[in-house]
Amino acid sequence: MAGSPTSSKALLLNPLNAIRAISLYRRLEQLPEGATLAGILPERIYQRFAAVKAEYVPGNADVDRRRPAFAADLVDHEVRARQELASAEIITKRVKALIEQNSDIRQTDVKVEWQLEGSFDQLRDRLEVLA
Repeated sequence: MAGSPTSSKALLLNPLNAIRAISLYRRLEQLPEGATLAGILPERIYQRFAAVKAEYVPGNADVDRRRPAFAADLVDHEVRARQELASAEIITKRVKALIEQNSDIRQTDVKVEWQLEGSFDQLRDRLEVLA
């Protein structure tokens, strides 16, 4: 299925990059100062999100200051835990078992390759543009 990331040696050999990566992650997960999800999402989508948020993370005001993907991940984690939903890994194992039991079904492998080339600063700059 999905491949693992490939990285340049310059990126991997500097032990300070692990610390810098944590700092970068924390900075990128937050919206710019003063922005909230209510202000950046279309109203209809925010209303749907707010309803789920009110049920699953009612006391977490921080979720409204996260970028949409990070906020969705936090809420998704809570929904899965409280509803006792299976993880993606468990579902994948079950689907593979069903494929093995039924010879009429063929599995199509998908490979995803991440290429993290360049220095930490170059990678950070690219991520900040995407965020």
